[in-house]
Amino acid sequence: AHLLHPAAAPLARQAFGPYVENSLAAIQHSISSPDAGQPKFMSATENAISALNRYLAVTTPSPANSESASGDASYASVDAGTKANHAQLYPLWLSRLPLTHDRVEARQCHDRLVWACTPNSGCPSEVVTYLLGGNASPGQHDSQRVAHVMKVLAVAMSYGSGELISATHFEGAKTLLVAFAKVLPPDVLQATHASLSDEKAQKVLVDAAQA
Repeated sequence: AHLLHPAAAPLARQAFGPYVENSLAAIQHSISSPDAGQPKFMSATENAISALNRYLAVTTPSPANSESASGDASYASVDAGTKANHAQLYPLWLSRLPLTHDRVEARQCHDRLVWACTPNSGCPSEVVTYLLGGNASPGQHDSQRVAHVMKVLAVAMSYGSGELISATHFEGAKTLLVAFAKVLPPDVLQATHASLSDEKAQKVLVDAAQA
């Protein structure tokens, strides 16, 4: 879902450019509203989170939509204003996951999260840092950020392959959970498990910790 045809991405950026700031402000307002999590607004909130995901996809180069196989090399050409937006918006986007109501949009967001957090996926290291804090090296991220990613993936995976995570990324999500469980401090891992109210999601996390 994060991939764009090489010819489409520049055109999308050009067409969207004049409306970026107003659109992003509206999206941020929508998903940051105190009422955003209420059931009657959940559909609109998830639509806004998905729109933010599409903006991040269009403005973040990856090997699939760039001639370079290196995400860092591609990201070097991104302008400073867009990078400043990314530094603010990637953590905001992550904080509003998981999505559970619209399964198509959920798969798009969760697949992108798996791609971004997977080592050697082509995701720029700056973006990994925006998401996970610390630096881009495994085991040197912010433990609370990693814990939240684990919670998102555990919830999404608890619905089964192809539901809230595509079958293509499901095994990658499982691999990430196992890897993160090995480096997360035990007390943080325990707190993450305790924060999950769904038994199926708890089991996903336990299985990863015991793998």
